[in-house]
Amino acid sequence: MLEVLEVLEVLEVLEVLEVLERLVAAGFSRQIRRFIPAQRCYSCCVIDTSEPKSVFRLHHATSVRDASGRVLMMPSSVSSARQLPGIDQEQARVAGHDTDSGQRCVPELRFIRDDTTEHGLRQVFQAVQALSPFCVIPDGSDSVRLDENVDDEVTPALAGVTAASPVSTKNEELYLQCLSSGTSGEARRIQRSQQSWISSFEVNARMLQATADDSYAIVGRLSHSLPLYASLEACHIGADLHLIGDLRPDRQLSALKELQTSVLYLTPAQARLLCRARPAFGQQQVPGLRHVLCGGGKLDEMTRHALSELFNNAAIVEFYGASETSFITMSNQQTPEGSVGCAYPGVKLKILDEEGEMTTAEGEIWVSSPYLFSGYSQGGWRDTRWRDGYLSIGECGQLDEAGFLFLRGRKARQANVADTRVYLEEIEAVLLQHATVEHCVVVTRQDALRGEVLLAVVEGSFDEQWRRQLLSFARERLGATLAPREILFLDSLPYLDAGKPDIVRIQTLVTSL
Repeated sequence: MLEVLEVLEVLEVLEVLEVLERLVAAGFSRQIRRFIPAQRCYSCCVIDTSEPKSVFRLHHATSVRDASGRVLMMPSSVSSARQLPGIDQEQARVAGHDTDSGQRCVPELRFIRDDTTEHGLRQVFQAVQALSPFCVIPDGSDSVRLDENVDDEVTPALAGVTAASPVSTKNEELYLQCLSSGTSGEARRIQRSQQSWISSFEVNARMLQATADDSYAIVGRLSHSLPLYASLEACHIGADLHLIGDLRPDRQLSALKELQTSVLYLTPAQARLLCRARPAFGQQQVPGLRHVLCGGGKLDEMTRHALSELFNNAAIVEFYGASETSFITMSNQQTPEGSVGCAYPGVKLKILDEEGEMTTAEGEIWVSSPYLFSGYSQGGWRDTRWRDGYLSIGECGQLDEAGFLFLRGRKARQANVADTRVYLEEIEAVLLQHATVEHCVVVTRQDALRGEVLLAVVEGSFDEQWRRQLLSFARERLGATLAPREILFLDSLPYLDAGKPDIVRIQTLVTSL
Protein backbone atom coordinates (compact mmCIF):
# COMPACT_ATOMS: atom_id res chain seq x y z
CA MET A 1 0.00 0.00 0.00
CA LEU A 2 2.86 2.39 0.87
CA GLU A 3 4.41 1.93 -2.55
CA VAL A 4 1.09 2.76 -4.17
CA LEU A 5 0.80 5.98 -2.17
CA GLU A 6 4.34 7.04 -3.09
CA VAL A 7 3.45 6.66 -6.77
CA LEU A 8 0.33 8.75 -6.26
CA GLU A 9 2.44 11.72 -5.16
CA VAL A 10 3.84 12.23 -8.66
CA LEU A 11 0.53 11.92 -10.51
CA GLU A 12 -1.78 14.69 -11.58
CA VAL A 13 -4.92 15.19 -9.48
CA LEU A 14 -7.29 13.69 -12.07
CA GLU A 15 -5.07 10.64 -12.42
CA VAL A 16 -4.95 10.24 -8.65
CA LEU A 17 -8.72 10.41 -8.43
CA GLU A 18 -9.26 7.25 -10.48
CA VAL A 19 -6.86 5.26 -8.29
CA LEU A 20 -8.25 6.65 -5.04
CA GLU A 21 -11.78 5.61 -5.96
CA ARG A 22 -10.64 2.05 -6.50
CA LEU A 23 -8.69 2.05 -3.21
CA VAL A 24 -11.70 3.31 -1.27
CA ALA A 25 -13.84 0.61 -2.86
CA ALA A 26 -11.21 -1.95 -1.85
CA GLY A 27 -11.37 -0.82 1.80
CA PHE A 28 -8.23 1.30 2.18
CA SER A 29 -9.90 4.48 3.48
CA ARG A 30 -7.72 4.72 6.56
CA GLN A 31 -4.46 4.53 4.63
CA ILE A 32 -5.79 7.11 2.18
CA ARG A 33 -6.57 9.44 5.09
CA ARG A 34 -2.89 9.44 6.08
CA PHE A 35 -1.93 10.35 2.52
CA ILE A 36 -4.46 13.10 1.79
CA PRO A 37 -4.34 16.44 3.67
CA ALA A 38 -7.28 16.78 6.03
CA GLN A 39 -8.65 19.89 4.33
CA ARG A 40 -8.69 18.35 0.86
CA CYS A 41 -11.95 16.98 -0.52
CA TYR A 42 -12.55 15.63 -4.02
CA SER A 43 -16.04 16.32 -5.35
CA CYS A 44 -16.36 13.09 -7.32
CA CYS A 45 -15.69 10.44 -4.69
CA VAL A 46 -16.20 9.74 -1.01
CA ILE A 47 -12.99 9.97 1.01
CA ASP A 48 -13.45 9.84 4.77
CA THR A 49 -12.05 8.28 7.92
CA SER A 50 -14.84 5.79 8.58
CA GLU A 51 -14.86 2.05 8.05
CA PRO A 52 -15.28 0.99 4.39
CA LYS A 53 -18.87 1.36 3.24
CA SER A 54 -20.76 -1.37 1.46
CA VAL A 55 -20.68 -0.71 -2.26
CA PHE A 56 -21.56 -2.74 -5.31
CA ARG A 57 -18.78 -5.04 -6.42
CA LEU A 58 -17.91 -5.69 -10.06
CA HIS A 59 -16.21 -9.06 -9.90
CA HIS A 60 -13.21 -9.49 -12.17
CA ALA A 61 -14.55 -12.87 -13.38
CA THR A 62 -17.85 -11.48 -14.73
CA SER A 63 -18.26 -10.97 -18.46
CA VAL A 64 -21.34 -9.56 -20.20
CA ARG A 65 -22.28 -11.44 -23.36
CA ASP A 66 -24.86 -11.06 -26.10
CA ALA A 67 -27.14 -13.83 -27.36
CA SER A 68 -24.41 -15.20 -29.63
CA GLY A 69 -21.96 -15.52 -26.73
CA ARG A 70 -19.81 -12.59 -27.85
CA VAL A 71 -18.21 -10.73 -24.95
CA LEU A 72 -19.55 -7.18 -24.87
CA MET A 73 -17.66 -5.95 -21.82
CA MET A 74 -15.93 -6.90 -18.59
CA PRO A 75 -17.70 -4.85 -15.90
CA SER A 76 -14.62 -4.58 -13.67
CA SER A 77 -12.66 -3.01 -16.55
CA VAL A 78 -15.21 -0.37 -17.55
CA SER A 79 -13.71 3.07 -17.01
CA SER A 80 -15.41 5.29 -14.42
CA ALA A 81 -16.24 8.20 -16.73
CA ARG A 82 -16.64 11.56 -15.01
CA GLN A 83 -19.57 12.68 -17.17
CA LEU A 84 -22.20 10.50 -18.77
CA PRO A 85 -24.43 11.37 -21.73
CA GLY A 86 -27.83 12.78 -20.84
CA ILE A 87 -26.79 14.31 -17.50
CA ASP A 88 -27.06 18.04 -17.13
CA GLN A 89 -26.87 20.58 -14.33
CA GLU A 90 -30.66 20.94 -14.11
CA GLN A 91 -31.11 17.19 -13.59
CA ALA A 92 -28.44 17.24 -10.90
CA ARG A 93 -30.22 20.13 -9.16
CA VAL A 94 -33.56 18.32 -9.24
CA ALA A 95 -31.88 15.25 -7.76
CA GLY A 96 -31.08 17.30 -4.67
CA HIS A 97 -27.41 18.18 -5.24
CA ASP A 98 -25.94 21.63 -5.05
CA THR A 99 -23.69 21.70 -8.12
CA ASP A 100 -22.43 25.20 -7.28
CA SER A 101 -20.93 24.35 -3.90
CA GLY A 102 -17.18 24.54 -3.64
CA GLN A 103 -16.71 21.22 -1.90
CA ARG A 104 -18.87 18.13 -2.04
CA CYS A 105 -18.14 14.61 -0.81
CA VAL A 106 -21.35 13.02 -2.09
CA PRO A 107 -21.33 12.43 -5.87
CA GLU A 108 -24.09 13.64 -8.14
CA LEU A 109 -26.94 11.31 -8.95
CA ARG A 110 -26.42 10.04 -12.49
CA PHE A 111 -29.50 9.56 -14.64
CA ILE A 112 -28.90 6.72 -17.10
CA ARG A 113 -31.22 6.41 -20.06
CA ASP A 114 -32.25 2.88 -20.92
CA ASP A 115 -31.88 3.21 -24.71
CA THR A 116 -30.24 -0.21 -25.07
CA THR A 117 -29.42 -2.75 -22.38
CA GLU A 118 -25.75 -2.87 -23.36
CA HIS A 119 -25.36 0.90 -23.30
CA GLY A 120 -27.30 1.21 -20.05
CA LEU A 121 -25.22 -1.46 -18.33
CA ARG A 122 -21.98 0.17 -19.40
CA GLN A 123 -23.11 3.42 -17.80
CA VAL A 124 -24.24 1.62 -14.65
CA PHE A 125 -20.78 0.05 -14.36
CA GLN A 126 -19.19 3.46 -14.88
CA ALA A 127 -21.27 4.88 -12.04
CA VAL A 128 -20.38 1.95 -9.77
CA GLN A 129 -16.66 2.36 -10.54
CA ALA A 130 -16.91 6.08 -9.75
CA LEU A 131 -18.74 5.38 -6.45
CA SER A 132 -21.59 7.48 -7.79
CA PRO A 133 -25.32 7.01 -7.07
CA PHE A 134 -27.38 6.38 -10.19
CA CYS A 135 -30.92 5.92 -11.50
CA VAL A 136 -31.85 4.11 -14.73
CA ILE A 137 -34.87 5.67 -16.43
CA PRO A 138 -36.68 4.64 -19.64
CA ASP A 139 -35.37 6.27 -22.78
CA GLY A 140 -37.49 9.34 -23.44
CA SER A 141 -38.60 9.73 -19.81
CA ASP A 142 -38.16 12.99 -17.93
CA SER A 143 -36.53 12.71 -14.49
CA VAL A 144 -38.26 15.92 -13.44
CA ARG A 145 -41.69 14.52 -14.40
CA LEU A 146 -40.97 11.32 -12.47
CA ASP A 147 -40.49 13.40 -9.34
CA GLU A 148 -43.94 14.91 -9.87
CA ASN A 149 -45.65 11.50 -9.62
CA VAL A 150 -46.06 11.66 -5.86
CA ASP A 151 -48.72 12.42 -3.30
CA ASP A 152 -47.54 15.22 -1.01
CA GLU A 153 -50.35 14.56 1.44
CA VAL A 154 -50.99 11.05 2.68
CA THR A 155 -53.39 10.57 5.59
CA PRO A 156 -52.58 7.40 7.56
CA ALA A 157 -55.63 5.42 8.62
CA LEU A 158 -54.16 3.89 11.80
CA ALA A 159 -52.63 5.37 14.91
CA GLY A 160 -48.83 5.20 14.80
CA VAL A 161 -48.76 4.94 11.02
CA THR A 162 -46.69 7.45 9.05
CA ALA A 163 -46.45 8.04 5.34
CA ALA A 164 -43.23 7.19 3.50
CA SER A 165 -41.44 10.54 3.45
CA PRO A 166 -38.87 11.87 0.95
CA VAL A 167 -35.24 11.08 1.63
CA SER A 168 -32.16 13.21 1.22
CA THR A 169 -29.79 12.39 -1.62
CA LYS A 170 -26.97 13.61 0.64
CA ASN A 171 -27.22 10.46 2.70
CA GLU A 172 -23.91 9.14 4.02
CA GLU A 173 -24.54 5.68 2.53
CA LEU A 174 -23.91 5.05 -1.12
CA TYR A 175 -27.29 4.59 -2.75
CA LEU A 176 -29.12 4.00 -6.00
CA GLN A 177 -32.55 4.96 -7.22
CA CYS A 178 -34.85 2.77 -9.29
CA LEU A 179 -38.41 3.04 -10.49
CA SER A 180 -41.52 1.50 -9.04
CA SER A 181 -43.52 -0.55 -11.54
CA GLY A 182 -46.30 2.04 -11.74
CA THR A 183 -49.00 -0.65 -11.46
CA SER A 184 -51.24 1.55 -9.32
CA GLY A 185 -50.34 4.80 -11.07
CA GLU A 186 -47.32 6.57 -12.51
CA ALA A 187 -43.87 5.16 -11.77
CA ARG A 188 -42.06 6.78 -8.84
CA ARG A 189 -38.35 7.09 -8.12
CA ILE A 190 -37.43 5.18 -4.99
CA GLN A 191 -34.14 5.35 -3.15
CA ARG A 192 -32.33 2.54 -1.38
CA SER A 193 -28.86 1.93 -0.02
CA GLN A 194 -26.57 -0.27 -2.06
CA GLN A 195 -26.20 -2.42 1.06
CA SER A 196 -29.94 -3.23 0.96
CA TRP A 197 -29.37 -5.13 -2.31
CA ILE A 198 -25.94 -6.47 -1.44
CA SER A 199 -27.40 -8.23 1.61
CA SER A 200 -29.80 -10.21 -0.60
CA PHE A 201 -27.08 -10.91 -3.19
CA GLU A 202 -25.24 -12.83 -0.50
CA VAL A 203 -28.37 -14.60 0.76
CA ASN A 204 -29.25 -15.73 -2.77
CA ALA A 205 -25.69 -16.88 -3.46
CA ARG A 206 -25.93 -19.17 -0.44
CA MET A 207 -29.45 -20.45 -1.14
CA LEU A 208 -28.87 -21.02 -4.86
CA GLN A 209 -25.28 -22.14 -4.35
CA ALA A 210 -24.41 -19.63 -7.08
CA THR A 211 -20.74 -19.00 -7.82
CA ALA A 212 -18.50 -17.46 -10.46
CA ASP A 213 -19.05 -20.66 -12.49
CA ASP A 214 -22.71 -19.70 -13.04
CA SER A 215 -24.24 -17.47 -15.69
CA TYR A 216 -27.32 -15.26 -15.35
CA ALA A 217 -29.73 -14.12 -18.06
CA ILE A 218 -32.06 -11.12 -18.10
CA VAL A 219 -34.93 -10.57 -20.52
CA GLY A 220 -36.17 -7.11 -19.49
CA ARG A 221 -34.99 -3.50 -19.56
CA LEU A 222 -32.75 -2.02 -16.88
CA SER A 223 -35.28 0.69 -16.05
CA HIS A 224 -37.29 -2.15 -14.46
CA SER A 225 -35.71 -2.96 -11.10
CA LEU A 226 -35.74 -6.78 -11.52
CA PRO A 227 -33.29 -6.97 -14.51
CA LEU A 228 -31.12 -4.29 -12.88
CA TYR A 229 -31.05 -6.25 -9.64
CA ALA A 230 -30.21 -9.52 -11.42
CA SER A 231 -27.40 -7.86 -13.37
CA LEU A 232 -25.77 -6.45 -10.24
CA GLU A 233 -26.21 -9.76 -8.38
CA ALA A 234 -24.37 -11.58 -11.18
CA CYS A 235 -21.54 -9.04 -11.05
CA HIS A 236 -21.33 -9.34 -7.25
CA ILE A 237 -20.74 -13.11 -7.26
CA GLY A 238 -18.65 -13.17 -10.46
CA ALA A 239 -21.19 -14.93 -12.69
CA ASP A 240 -21.42 -14.14 -16.39
CA LEU A 241 -24.39 -12.10 -17.60
CA HIS A 242 -26.32 -12.90 -20.80
CA LEU A 243 -28.41 -10.19 -22.49
CA ILE A 244 -31.24 -11.85 -24.43
CA GLY A 245 -34.08 -9.36 -23.98
CA ASP A 246 -34.08 -8.12 -27.58
CA LEU A 247 -34.86 -11.57 -29.01
CA ARG A 248 -38.20 -13.21 -29.78
CA PRO A 249 -39.25 -15.67 -27.04
CA ASP A 250 -38.39 -18.77 -29.12
CA ARG A 251 -34.94 -17.34 -29.85
CA GLN A 252 -34.52 -16.53 -26.16
CA LEU A 253 -35.04 -20.23 -25.47
CA SER A 254 -32.42 -21.14 -28.06
CA ALA A 255 -29.97 -18.64 -26.55
CA LEU A 256 -30.53 -20.04 -23.03
CA LYS A 257 -29.67 -23.48 -24.37
CA GLU A 258 -26.64 -22.48 -26.45
CA LEU A 259 -25.17 -20.19 -23.78
CA GLN A 260 -25.78 -22.78 -21.06
CA THR A 261 -27.35 -20.19 -18.80
CA SER A 262 -27.80 -21.49 -15.26
CA VAL A 263 -29.87 -18.74 -13.54
CA LEU A 264 -32.79 -16.88 -15.13
CA TYR A 265 -34.70 -13.95 -13.61
CA LEU A 266 -38.05 -13.04 -15.18
CA THR A 267 -41.60 -11.88 -14.49
CA PRO A 268 -44.75 -14.05 -14.83
CA ALA A 269 -45.68 -12.20 -18.05
CA GLN A 270 -42.25 -13.00 -19.53
CA ALA A 271 -42.58 -16.60 -18.32
CA ARG A 272 -45.89 -17.01 -20.15
CA LEU A 273 -44.33 -15.75 -23.38
CA LEU A 274 -41.48 -18.27 -23.09
CA CYS A 275 -43.87 -21.13 -22.38
CA ARG A 276 -46.08 -20.26 -25.35
CA ALA A 277 -43.02 -20.13 -27.60
CA ARG A 278 -42.26 -23.79 -26.93
CA PRO A 279 -43.89 -25.12 -30.15
CA ALA A 280 -41.46 -23.00 -32.19
CA PHE A 281 -38.59 -24.21 -29.98
CA GLY A 282 -39.59 -27.84 -30.46
CA GLN A 283 -38.96 -30.59 -27.93
CA GLN A 284 -35.49 -29.31 -27.09
CA GLN A 285 -34.47 -28.88 -23.46
CA VAL A 286 -32.31 -26.32 -21.63
CA PRO A 287 -30.28 -28.71 -19.48
CA GLY A 288 -27.90 -26.11 -18.04
CA LEU A 289 -30.61 -24.02 -16.39
CA ARG A 290 -30.62 -24.72 -12.62
CA HIS A 291 -32.82 -21.94 -11.24
CA VAL A 292 -35.71 -19.89 -12.63
CA LEU A 293 -36.58 -17.02 -10.29
CA CYS A 294 -39.94 -15.47 -11.06
CA GLY A 295 -41.22 -12.28 -9.42
CA GLY A 296 -43.00 -9.02 -10.12
CA GLY A 297 -46.47 -10.57 -10.06
CA LYS A 298 -48.33 -13.73 -9.07
CA LEU A 299 -47.19 -16.84 -10.94
CA ASP A 300 -50.30 -18.82 -11.90
CA GLU A 301 -50.23 -22.60 -11.52
CA MET A 302 -50.62 -23.26 -15.24
CA THR A 303 -47.53 -21.20 -16.06
CA ARG A 304 -45.59 -22.75 -13.16
CA HIS A 305 -46.35 -26.23 -14.52
CA ALA A 306 -45.41 -25.19 -18.08
CA LEU A 307 -42.10 -23.75 -16.81
CA SER A 308 -41.34 -27.03 -15.02
CA GLU A 309 -41.88 -28.96 -18.25
CA LEU A 310 -39.89 -26.49 -20.34
CA PHE A 311 -36.95 -26.29 -17.91
CA ASN A 312 -37.05 -29.80 -16.51
CA ASN A 313 -33.68 -29.55 -14.71
CA ALA A 314 -34.45 -26.23 -13.04
CA ALA A 315 -35.99 -25.33 -9.71
CA ILE A 316 -38.90 -22.93 -10.34
CA VAL A 317 -38.65 -20.38 -7.52
CA GLU A 318 -41.42 -17.84 -7.06
CA PHE A 319 -40.70 -14.82 -4.92
CA TYR A 320 -42.92 -12.01 -3.74
CA GLY A 321 -41.73 -8.46 -3.27
CA ALA A 322 -41.83 -4.96 -4.70
CA SER A 323 -39.40 -2.24 -5.72
CA GLU A 324 -39.86 -0.67 -2.27
CA THR A 325 -39.40 -3.91 -0.29
CA SER A 326 -37.17 -6.15 -2.43
CA PHE A 327 -37.67 -9.78 -1.32
CA ILE A 328 -40.52 -10.52 1.09
CA THR A 329 -41.19 -14.25 0.58
CA MET A 330 -39.71 -17.06 -1.50
CA SER A 331 -41.18 -20.42 -2.40
CA ASN A 332 -39.60 -23.80 -1.79
CA GLN A 333 -40.51 -27.45 -2.33
CA GLN A 334 -42.87 -27.39 0.67
CA THR A 335 -44.83 -24.35 -0.54
CA PRO A 336 -48.54 -25.24 -0.91
CA GLU A 337 -50.39 -24.42 -4.12
CA GLY A 338 -51.57 -20.83 -4.23
CA SER A 339 -48.93 -19.55 -1.79
CA VAL A 340 -46.00 -17.25 -2.65
CA GLY A 341 -43.80 -18.95 -0.07
CA CYS A 342 -42.61 -18.17 3.43
CA ALA A 343 -40.58 -15.23 4.74
CA TYR A 344 -37.28 -14.64 2.94
CA PRO A 345 -34.25 -14.89 5.27
CA GLY A 346 -34.05 -11.79 7.44
CA VAL A 347 -37.69 -10.80 6.82
CA LYS A 348 -40.36 -10.44 9.53
CA LEU A 349 -44.02 -10.48 8.50
CA LYS A 350 -47.22 -9.60 10.24
CA ILE A 351 -50.83 -9.30 9.11
CA LEU A 352 -52.94 -6.49 10.58
CA ASP A 353 -56.70 -6.08 10.41
CA GLU A 354 -58.52 -2.80 9.73
CA GLU A 355 -58.07 -1.77 13.38
CA GLY A 356 -54.34 -2.37 13.23
CA GLU A 357 -54.43 -5.55 15.32
CA MET A 358 -52.58 -8.78 14.52
CA THR A 359 -54.84 -11.31 12.83
CA THR A 360 -54.67 -14.88 11.55
CA ALA A 361 -57.33 -14.01 8.98
CA GLU A 362 -56.90 -11.93 5.85
CA GLY A 363 -55.42 -8.49 6.42
CA GLU A 364 -52.82 -5.95 5.33
CA ILE A 365 -49.25 -7.24 4.91
CA TRP A 366 -46.54 -5.44 6.91
CA VAL A 367 -42.85 -6.26 6.49
CA SER A 368 -39.62 -5.51 8.33
CA SER A 369 -36.24 -6.41 6.84
CA PRO A 370 -32.76 -5.11 5.98
CA TYR A 371 -33.81 -4.95 2.31
CA LEU A 372 -36.37 -2.13 2.53
CA PHE A 373 -36.04 1.10 0.60
CA SER A 374 -35.17 4.42 2.26
CA GLY A 375 -38.01 6.44 0.74
CA TYR A 376 -39.21 8.16 -2.41
CA SER A 377 -37.07 10.81 -4.07
CA GLN A 378 -39.83 13.32 -3.33
CA GLY A 379 -43.17 13.19 -1.55
CA GLY A 380 -45.01 10.03 -0.57
CA TRP A 381 -47.55 7.58 -1.92
CA ARG A 382 -51.00 6.71 -0.62
CA ASP A 383 -50.36 2.96 -0.34
CA THR A 384 -46.90 3.14 1.27
CA ARG A 385 -46.78 3.58 5.05
CA TRP A 386 -44.49 2.88 8.00
CA ARG A 387 -45.44 1.66 11.46
CA ASP A 388 -43.05 0.64 14.25
CA GLY A 389 -40.28 -0.24 11.79
CA TYR A 390 -42.63 -2.18 9.49
CA LEU A 391 -43.56 -1.14 5.96
CA SER A 392 -46.83 -1.68 4.08
CA ILE A 393 -47.27 -1.15 0.35
CA GLY A 394 -51.04 -1.62 0.52
CA GLU A 395 -51.28 -5.34 -0.28
CA CYS A 396 -53.44 -7.89 1.52
CA GLY A 397 -52.96 -11.56 2.29
CA GLN A 398 -53.04 -14.25 4.92
CA LEU A 399 -50.42 -16.35 6.72
CA ASP A 400 -51.18 -20.00 7.43
CA GLU A 401 -50.00 -21.81 10.57
CA ALA A 402 -46.77 -22.89 8.85
CA GLY A 403 -45.91 -19.30 7.89
CA PHE A 404 -46.76 -19.54 4.19
CA LEU A 405 -48.20 -16.35 2.71
CA PHE A 406 -51.26 -16.34 0.47
CA LEU A 407 -51.73 -13.12 -1.49
CA ARG A 408 -55.14 -11.65 -2.18
CA GLY A 409 -54.33 -8.37 -3.92
CA ARG A 410 -53.92 -4.63 -3.50
CA LYS A 411 -56.32 -2.70 -1.29
CA ALA A 412 -56.56 -0.14 -4.09
CA ARG A 413 -57.76 -2.85 -6.50
CA GLN A 414 -60.70 -4.13 -4.51
CA ALA A 415 -64.22 -3.99 -5.92
CA ASN A 416 -67.62 -4.39 -4.29
CA VAL A 417 -69.81 -6.63 -6.44
CA ALA A 418 -73.27 -7.34 -5.03
CA ASP A 419 -71.96 -6.73 -1.48
CA THR A 420 -69.07 -9.12 -2.06
CA ARG A 421 -65.51 -7.82 -1.82
CA VAL A 422 -63.29 -9.09 -4.62
CA TYR A 423 -59.70 -8.47 -5.61
CA LEU A 424 -59.33 -7.80 -9.32
CA GLU A 425 -55.98 -9.64 -9.44
CA GLU A 426 -57.76 -12.88 -8.49
CA ILE A 427 -60.16 -12.55 -11.42
CA GLU A 428 -57.25 -11.86 -13.77
CA ALA A 429 -55.43 -14.94 -12.48
CA VAL A 430 -58.42 -17.13 -13.40
CA LEU A 431 -58.66 -15.72 -16.94
CA LEU A 432 -54.92 -16.15 -17.47
CA GLN A 433 -55.37 -19.88 -16.92
CA HIS A 434 -57.25 -20.06 -20.24
CA ALA A 435 -54.85 -21.31 -22.90
CA THR A 436 -55.75 -18.51 -25.34
CA VAL A 437 -55.27 -15.55 -22.95
CA GLU A 438 -51.79 -14.05 -22.85
CA HIS A 439 -52.56 -10.68 -21.25
CA CYS A 440 -55.68 -9.32 -19.60
CA VAL A 441 -56.77 -6.66 -17.12
CA VAL A 442 -59.99 -6.59 -15.09
CA VAL A 443 -61.53 -3.18 -14.41
CA THR A 444 -64.80 -1.97 -12.90
CA ARG A 445 -67.86 0.00 -13.94
CA GLN A 446 -70.45 1.48 -11.63
CA ASP A 447 -73.79 -0.32 -11.60
CA ALA A 448 -77.02 0.82 -9.93
CA LEU A 449 -77.98 -2.69 -8.75
CA ARG A 450 -74.66 -4.36 -7.94
CA GLY A 451 -72.59 -1.34 -6.97
CA GLU A 452 -69.84 -2.35 -9.38
CA VAL A 453 -69.58 -4.86 -12.21
CA LEU A 454 -66.41 -6.38 -13.60
CA LEU A 455 -65.20 -6.02 -17.18
CA ALA A 456 -62.26 -8.00 -18.53
CA VAL A 457 -60.06 -6.40 -21.19
CA VAL A 458 -58.18 -9.08 -23.15
CA GLU A 459 -55.36 -8.49 -25.59
CA GLY A 460 -56.39 -9.67 -29.05
CA SER A 461 -58.82 -9.06 -31.89
CA PHE A 462 -62.53 -9.37 -31.27
CA ASP A 463 -64.00 -12.80 -31.92
CA GLU A 464 -67.54 -13.62 -30.81
CA GLN A 465 -66.85 -17.30 -30.27
CA TRP A 466 -63.73 -16.51 -28.23
CA ARG A 467 -65.72 -14.01 -26.15
CA ARG A 468 -68.36 -16.63 -25.32
CA GLN A 469 -65.69 -19.20 -24.45
CA LEU A 470 -64.02 -16.83 -22.00
CA LEU A 471 -67.32 -15.82 -20.37
CA SER A 472 -68.26 -19.48 -19.92
CA PHE A 473 -64.77 -20.31 -18.61
CA ALA A 474 -64.96 -17.52 -16.01
CA ARG A 475 -68.49 -18.38 -14.85
CA GLU A 476 -67.60 -22.04 -14.36
CA ARG A 477 -64.72 -21.09 -12.05
CA LEU A 478 -65.97 -17.92 -10.37
CA GLY A 479 -69.74 -18.18 -10.40
CA ALA A 480 -72.18 -15.78 -12.00
CA THR A 481 -71.70 -13.01 -9.43
CA LEU A 482 -67.90 -12.64 -9.61
CA ALA A 483 -67.36 -13.52 -13.27
CA PRO A 484 -66.80 -10.51 -15.56
CA ARG A 485 -70.04 -9.13 -16.94
CA GLU A 486 -68.40 -8.61 -20.32
CA ILE A 487 -65.18 -9.36 -22.21
CA LEU A 488 -63.67 -6.48 -24.19
CA PHE A 489 -60.79 -6.77 -26.65
CA LEU A 490 -57.87 -4.53 -27.54
CA ASP A 491 -55.45 -5.46 -30.31
CA SER A 492 -52.63 -4.36 -27.99
CA LEU A 493 -52.95 -3.36 -24.35
CA PRO A 494 -51.13 -0.21 -23.26
CA TYR A 495 -48.06 -1.11 -21.20
CA LEU A 496 -45.89 0.56 -18.59
CA ASP A 497 -42.12 0.84 -18.99
CA ALA A 498 -41.82 -2.04 -16.50
CA GLY A 499 -43.64 -4.31 -19.00
CA LYS A 500 -46.90 -4.53 -17.02
CA PRO A 501 -50.29 -3.48 -18.40
CA ASP A 502 -51.14 0.17 -17.73
CA ILE A 503 -54.17 -0.45 -15.50
CA VAL A 504 -54.96 3.23 -14.94
CA ARG A 505 -55.05 3.96 -18.66
CA ILE A 506 -57.14 0.86 -19.40
CA GLN A 507 -59.65 1.84 -16.71
CA THR A 508 -59.87 5.31 -18.26
CA LEU A 509 -60.48 3.83 -21.71
CA VAL A 510 -63.28 1.58 -20.43
CA THR A 511 -64.90 4.39 -18.44
CA SER A 512 -65.02 6.55 -21.56
CA LEU A 513 -66.93 3.90 -23.59
